[in-house]
Amino acid sequence: MKISYLAGVSAAAITIMATPSMAQQAPTVPTDAPTVTATTTASDPAASQTQLGDIVVTAQRISQPLQRVPIAVQPVTGAELENRKLNDLAQLQIAAPSLQVTGENQFAIRGVGSQSFNANVDSSVGVAVDDVSLGVPLFMSNGILDDVAQVEVLMGPQGLLFGRNASAGLLNVVTNKPELGVASGRLYAEADYRDSLPGKKWGGLFKGTVNLPLGENAAFRINGFYEDQDPITNVVAQGANNRIDNYRRRGGARAKLLFEPNDRLSLYIIGDYSKETGIGGIFDRSARYFAPGSLTGAFAAANGITAAPDNFDVGVSGDYFRNVESGGASANVSYKLTDSLTLSNIFAWRAYKTNFNLDQDLTSFDGVDVNATRSSYRQFSNETRLAWSGNAFIDGQAGLYYFDSRLRNQNRIGAGAFGALDPVPGFFNSVSNPVFGTDQRSVFRVESKAAFGQVNVHPIEDLTLIAGGRVTRDEVRQDAIQSGVLFAYPVPIGPTFAAPGRQDEINNTDFSWKFGAQYQVTPWAMGYATYSKGYKGPTLNFPGNVTTGQVGVGPETVKALELGLKTTLLDRKLRLNFSAFRQLFDDFQVQGFDASSQQFFLGNAAKVKSQGFEVQADARPVRGLTVNASMTVLDSKFRRYTNDVCYPGQPATTCLAVATNNGVPIFGSDSSGNRTPFSSKFTSTISATYERPVSDSVSLIASGSYFHRSSVYFDSTNNPNTRLGGIDIFGLNLGARFNENLKFEVFCKNCTDKKYPLSIGGDAVDGALLKINSTQQIWGYNSVRTIGAAVTLNF
Repeated sequence: MKISYLAGVSAAAITIMATPSMAQQAPTVPTDAPTVTATTTASDPAASQTQLGDIVVTAQRISQPLQRVPIAVQPVTGAELENRKLNDLAQLQIAAPSLQVTGENQFAIRGVGSQSFNANVDSSVGVAVDDVSLGVPLFMSNGILDDVAQVEVLMGPQGLLFGRNASAGLLNVVTNKPELGVASGRLYAEADYRDSLPGKKWGGLFKGTVNLPLGENAAFRINGFYEDQDPITNVVAQGANNRIDNYRRRGGARAKLLFEPNDRLSLYIIGDYSKETGIGGIFDRSARYFAPGSLTGAFAAANGITAAPDNFDVGVSGDYFRNVESGGASANVSYKLTDSLTLSNIFAWRAYKTNFNLDQDLTSFDGVDVNATRSSYRQFSNETRLAWSGNAFIDGQAGLYYFDSRLRNQNRIGAGAFGALDPVPGFFNSVSNPVFGTDQRSVFRVESKAAFGQVNVHPIEDLTLIAGGRVTRDEVRQDAIQSGVLFAYPVPIGPTFAAPGRQDEINNTDFSWKFGAQYQVTPWAMGYATYSKGYKGPTLNFPGNVTTGQVGVGPETVKALELGLKTTLLDRKLRLNFSAFRQLFDDFQVQGFDASSQQFFLGNAAKVKSQGFEVQADARPVRGLTVNASMTVLDSKFRRYTNDVCYPGQPATTCLAVATNNGVPIFGSDSSGNRTPFSSKFTSTISATYERPVSDSVSLIASGSYFHRSSVYFDSTNNPNTRLGGIDIFGLNLGARFNENLKFEVFCKNCTDKKYPLSIGGDAVDGALLKINSTQQIWGYNSVRTIGAAVTLNF
């Protein structure tokens, strides 16, 4: 797809929309407006039923109307989250076509994300919650979306103004602030039933919020949630005395204090804690396909399990559980030095602990039964920012950022009885049990410092020139120990380095930047163009998996061009936004294969090209009816990736010898030209909500949604067995509202019961032992039909 062509389309659209006969005045929202989604800004009460209100976003760290922001942003409001019953970030892709989610909150935007299940690796897609960047979204963003004003999906590089990294995009979660002078509360209860599953089928969710004024200048807000969901997969055979937590239970609370003693000073304090247990919806895996001669398939058959795209039966012989505790606190102080100059500082601390074990072979026999991790993580961050506005010629912001994190990991990995058949030296360095095994312990620390700024210059009326830059210094260190004796394995696997172990480090200084222009063609049409460089910091592999010299992983960079047009039409009945983009990633961090250790590792092996266009539309065609629609057309491919790992059974014509190890050839695959994992060529979604009063106190509500995604590969080699065809997902919600205080709903998600996995990957046993292309699939709670009922009480 040629950007020059898209530029022509944009220019033509701007010319057409500049026709005076359709002009109208768009309202202006001040830059210090609260971060909420307004229902309308019209002064006429009747207009609120027939016109679209302004959506206010913080995509540039200040509150601005969506239509004045020169960034492709997909806002998903709290109302839409509730109507579509999207309860966590993993379900958000149903409402945001450019976002893809697989596994445990591994995000991709515009076809680009981090594929490694490793907390040492920064995500290419960042997550920020109330202005605090999460260092490890993998485990820290699993909570229920409770008391959320909106989630903003920001496309393209966003590390300039938000925390660190975010080379592909950002999820900006904005929760509701305490309301001054208001005493209110809200209770929500939901019951779920997944009728097509073979085992247990039920689930429930409870959420509550209370807002209390503390005098005239302060308010306190607290919300809590608890969720209990039955497992998706069905255990049909298990070993003796093993622990199986295949459900999902989550609970937590968040407390907030807002203090505004005068119109210049604001203090906003937040504290939260949550706990999760069970593998449900995260590690819910089953056998999808057994290749001819499958060893795992033979054991599965003895358990009565048949691999299939709609198979939910599993066997378990080892422990199968997952525990995650997370929490944190932040303090945001903002002071208006003058009417146009604001100084703010936000300090934050966050932490999590994990403890889990996975039975990799999914049978009740003693195979790959132990893949255990126990870890603890904490991060500190501080950001000081100065923002200035009110000058007719120039406005902007500048700041300093500091981030420090420490991750302590302890892994047990190995194999059991039929693991003794392993003909591949070193394979069971990544799985373990009482026969073969190893242990790994590490302390991983990241320290990052940055100075950043962005200015907006207005040389003439309606024209804004944009320039910004960020200097980042990253320092990464790791202390690592590996042995085979910590857990008394009879046969240690892999290299050993006992205490004090190995110490490795990698440092990097980077300058990222952004230039652009936006032009207010009319009061209701704005066009923009930006060119930016994004950055994702370096990291370190665990040294037991690679040879010396391959431990360090260099930074990933991207240069991105984006053109956009944002319009409000038909007397504010239609909002239509368009963006076109071309992104070129260099030194893309991907998994590779080490010829000496025969282990998977992360390296800078690839170049990626992501290009396409996005369209977003919101309409209020008649009183009470709101329609939201969006689509993404995407071409995301590896420009160069010559040393990819061959998938098991890959034809010899494409899996070629690239090196030797003690005279034994090591094979690799050239994935140049392949589609990036999780990227579909076309994704779209549409939802509609209609509310009609039937009396002074009662309204009936109906909403429906449709989501389409074309085929995707879950593997960089485009392994045909990891391809998932196109999916179509329908949702429906019917309800009644009484006196604005009480609402009853019945709903279905995935109403036609389209069974689709979150991801597809290889079977570890068959792939390593027999080199055959068997696969497993991971399920989420939207993967099957859910029928439910909900009640909401406002007081």
